[in-house]
Amino acid sequence: TKAPLGVAAVNSTKVYLDKIEPFTLEYSGLKNGDKYPKMTSPFTITCDATYKSDVGTYPITVSGGESNNYFLSSYTAGTLEITKAQQTIDWTQNLQDIQTDGKVELLAKASSGLDISYSLSDNEIAEIVSANGKQYVKGLKNGTATITASQEGNNNYMAAERVSNTVTINVPSGIDGTSASDLRVTAGNYQITVVGAKPSSNIYIFNAAGNLIELKKVTEEKAIIPVTNHGLYIVKINGVTFKVTI
Repeated sequence: TKAPLGVAAVNSTKVYLDKIEPFTLEYSGLKNGDKYPKMTSPFTITCDATYKSDVGTYPITVSGGESNNYFLSSYTAGTLEITKAQQTIDWTQNLQDIQTDGKVELLAKASSGLDISYSLSDNEIAEIVSANGKQYVKGLKNGTATITASQEGNNNYMAAERVSNTVTINVPSGIDGTSASDLRVTAGNYQITVVGAKPSSNIYIFNAAGNLIELKKVTEEKAIIPVTNHGLYIVKINGVTFKVTI
């Protein structure tokens, strides 16, 4: 007569997005030195997971099967465990010569395709700004800062190792000619007055030697910048240059 045979699905693991290897079975009740039962009809092994299923645990079930020497007395399910995948950040961008008020798109990429976050070591030297789904570094004043790119992972990816880059902000010389503009810049009584600049714009004041002596962020329609000496001053606003004399 046929001997009873128990069959169990062997537990398995894989990393997110890796292919699923064939599942294996183990048996209890084999006779006469059999290493596996000779089947006239194969077992059916099923699992709902695919290679792109989210991280988690999925049952592996076994059913069916016929043998001339054994009758199937029990079926035991196993599990497929899908674990988080690693990811890396690629960032080789040169950020060594950004002028004040200039901005450069940040181009770090995560191998997972997830969004990158950026942080600065000095928010007075530069700032991170977002526009139209992109991120930029914007120069504020002369100096060097470290930008760190990070991706903290999600349900399917582990956090990436952070990557740092150095940004250098250079203040342009004020001695480079003047430009026409709808802005109005006047000087007198030891002060320079700017009318019509957009809010949050930066106003740069240079002396006659081209050295930056004052940086003011516009907060209202009329900006007044005190100066201490008579002479020639160069005023730069959003790339537009004026020369005034006090």
